[in-house]
Amino acid sequence: MGKGVIRSIDSLGRIVIPKEYRKSLSINNLDKLELSLNDNKIEIEKCNQEDSFLKQMNLYFKSFNNIFPDRVFFGDYENIYAFTKKKPEKAQIKVNRFNKIQYKDEDIILFNKHYHGYFLVPLYDFSSFLGFIVVIDNYSELSKVELLYKFIKN
Repeated sequence: MGKGVIRSIDSLGRIVIPKEYRKSLSINNLDKLELSLNDNKIEIEKCNQEDSFLKQMNLYFKSFNNIFPDRVFFGDYENIYAFTKKKPEKAQIKVNRFNKIQYKDEDIILFNKHYHGYFLVPLYDFSSFLGFIVVIDNYSELSKVELLYKFIKN
């Protein structure tokens, strides 16, 4: 097997992926790439952002759903997801980025159900905003939500 294209790494640890490779894989500006280490080789794969987000959210869902059964939803920048036994369902919602737990004492309709009062819990992957969790509950559950938030931050 040939070595392929040889590139140098700059002082910040960056490497340029050849234009021909990016074009053949339809890799565009701001696309996310997944890097993995296998047998002393770095493998790079284009991410399907929604699939990647849903895999990570499914892990959080299992923890939160044990404490708040059927009252947990996950959001990214423009959508909110409900995990079901079949597959995640998606609805549209707009939420601005935020960096601490917020309680909203207001009505929300998600997946044809009406709720009153919910928490928005931010999720970060290193320093970047990954998305958020919506926990449907009244304000009295703040201590449970804060405890889970501390758990997932560490």
